[in-house]
Amino acid sequence: MKTLTLTITQHSYFWKAMTATVLTAAALFCISSAAFADFEAGLRAFEKGNYTEAAMQWNTAAQAGNVNAQHNLGVLYEEGLGVDQDLLKAAAWYQKAAENGVPGAAYNLGSMYDEGIGVEQNYTEAAKWYTVAAEGNIVDAQFNLGLLYAMGQGVTQDYEKAYYWVNLASAAKDLSFEHLSECYQILEKLAPYVSPASIKKAEAAASTWWGSSEFASLQ
Repeated sequence: MKTLTLTITQHSYFWKAMTATVLTAAALFCISSAAFADFEAGLRAFEKGNYTEAAMQWNTAAQAGNVNAQHNLGVLYEEGLGVDQDLLKAAAWYQKAAENGVPGAAYNLGSMYDEGIGVEQNYTEAAKWYTVAAEGNIVDAQFNLGLLYAMGQGVTQDYEKAYYWVNLASAAKDLSFEHLSECYQILEKLAPYVSPASIKKAEAAASTWWGSSEFASLQ
């Protein structure tokens, strides 16, 4: 079996470094009316740039169990908006929300483990949370998870899984030209080490996943 030596430079990580932290803009779970009201009040304050008020409202809602407020409070702590920046608190709130099914929180937590920001760098944890987010349709998580499989970081190196996840990310609608180009560059490097059957399977999966026939094809 040939061994793949991927030249994946730091530039290939730009989705990790440049993608804005995912923020929850709508409540998706059954919560108390009071917690929902606090979440909505926080969202209105955030949209007006009143981050201190947003933090107060979301803290109240988060303590009451609103998972979207937990996620958004994590964003404020990570970015230092309306609160003193505290990466440990950011990670803690992300984890609470991620464990309760918020894909964006799982992506943000995975990114922190991936980069060693606020937590000890741990590719296994990064892969774990990227997987949760990727399965929740977070495109950046799909791309980053593919890179981890390509390099064998936190997971057993698997070029077919790497191809699968990067191809899935490339098939998302409204993808920027820069991101699409990055996907294609990675796919081109992986393709010689992935069987035609696996490529076809990945393309079919992407078509089904996004409900569109407009997806990357290397054939």
